[in-house]
This record gives sequence, C-alpha cells and structure tokens, in this order.
Amino acid sequence: MVNHVITVTDPSKNSLWIKGSSYEIKWTTNFGGNVNIELHKKLPNGTTEFYGTLASGFSVWIGVNTFNWNISPSVPNGEYKIVIKK
Repeated sequence: MVNHVITVTDPSKNSLWIKGSSYEIKWTTNFGGNVNIELHKKLPNGTTEFYGTLASGFSVWIGVNTFNWNISPSVPNGEYKIVIKK
C-alpha cells in the first residue's frame, strides 16, 4: 500500500491574504488522482474546524499542483488553514 503524501507549500504559515483577492494555493503530492481542498478555521484553543470546501474532486498529478482561490468578501476575518485530502 502506498502512503499518499500531500505537502502544502503556499500559503505558508503566517501568510496574510486579503478578502476579495485571488491567490494561488500550491502543494506537492506523490500520487495522481483527485483531492478535496478544504478551508479550516483556527479556534481559540489552537485546534481547527472545517469551514468549507474550496474544491471537490480536484485533479492532481505527482509533483507540484496549484489551485487559484478568489477569497469571497463573505469569509469572516480570522486565521485559517488549507487542508488537502485524498
């Protein structure tokens, strides 16, 4: 069985992104197929909770992958984490 490895390289920790702007999410994988790209909101206790799906069934390949995200003005202010899942 192959371990699927996903490493988000951008945004990096402590990146500041502005609502209403478009940014490139970048990551590497050791597999091809489909992934879901999720947004998780950071909670006061340091954990995160699912906020929403940015893309479902997004096609990826071995190596570097990118997804352009236009941040909606309706996204509440706060700290977030991009989570990519097989």
